[in-house]
Amino acid sequence: MFLILPCLIEFTIPYVPDPYVFRFDGRFRFLSLSLVKDCWTRKSRQGVITHTSYFVVKEFNDDIIWKKELQVLEELRGLRGVARLLGSGRRMNGGPFIVTENAGEPTNKDVEEPSDWYDVAPLIGEIHARGWHHHDLHGGNVLNNGKGNLTVIDFGNAVRAADCVGDCPDNLWMDDI
Repeated sequence: MFLILPCLIEFTIPYVPDPYVFRFDGRFRFLSLSLVKDCWTRKSRQGVITHTSYFVVKEFNDDIIWKKELQVLEELRGLRGVARLLGSGRRMNGGPFIVTENAGEPTNKDVEEPSDWYDVAPLIGEIHARGWHHHDLHGGNVLNNGKGNLTVIDFGNAVRAADCVGDCPDNLWMDDI
């Protein structure tokens, strides 16, 4: 994987071994990652996602979705239950990407079973209180780190709460809980 990290002097992946701390002092900031050990890649409807033990690199096919997800993650930074944004930039081919913490495995909760979602509702409520609606809630977008901590991911379809009118999927979902 070869990435361009614009306007960065240092790119650090927290809580991982030293090989994941990168410093840059030149005009161009190129980063080549050989992600082999404990690493797997899958295609998604938004692009390609590479998982490591410590972080996830999400490469986007669409600048608009990338900008939306980046904006939401920046605005929700520090909020419990939202994956930490570690970095963003463009690949050599110009395609955008983000890097987030690896927050665990998908819960695969059943969207048709409201009782499965009682523990997620407070997280969604906090996201709503910060002014965002997710609009793509399903078990693949809620992760569990194995210690019971849940994290919501994939904000590419998110909309501002103020822009949510009528049959808002998040409001309908919360009403069912």
